Amino acid sequence: MDGVKMKMVSILFLFGLTFSVVAEEVKDAVNELRAIPSWGGLGPQNINQQGDEIIQSLSKIAALPNGEVRKVITEALAAVEQNGVAAKQRCALIDGLYVFNRLYYDIPPLLKQRDLKIFGAAYVPIGENRLASWPLKFSESGKPTLQDSYLLYCGPPYDVLAEFDYFATQFKIRTCK
Repeated sequence: MDGVKMKMVSILFLFGLTFSVVAEEVKDAVNELRAIPSWGGLGPQNINQQGDEIIQSLSKIAALPNGEVRKVITEALAAVEQNGVAAKQRCALIDGLYVFNRLYYDIPPLLKQRDLKIFGAAYVPIGENRLASWPLKFSESGKPTLQDSYLLYCGPPYDVLAEFDYFATQFKIRTCK
């Protein structure tokens, strides 16, 4: 084999190896995301411990290369739709992704209602502002905590991916602590 063909084979092998490692990382992240429990209804006695576990799992996904994060979300949503999982598991996934979007993007805690595009999820009103990063709260050092849970959501379906894409145009990616 001449030198050019050998280099091409080496590049293709390396690309294939890289692709399979990335594909494996995405698969692992999808499984991690699907295993996260719902934060809805945790209650004050469980919010600290389980909230920390949820944030740790979501932080692993946020640490993936930027292009892979969206792929994880789309594959997790597709797996839920294709496999017809129970409503409880689907809700837990959507809950996790709601928190993830606020962990991944550096969203200010408060935004004017007129500056906030809604994707079917609830925002806690504070006068004419909305708590955009709810249910997360960030310490001075940037460490996130899950500060609240919810009991019920009634409204249009939450469009996780549209919100993720919109946040990508509006906010920087947060440096996870």
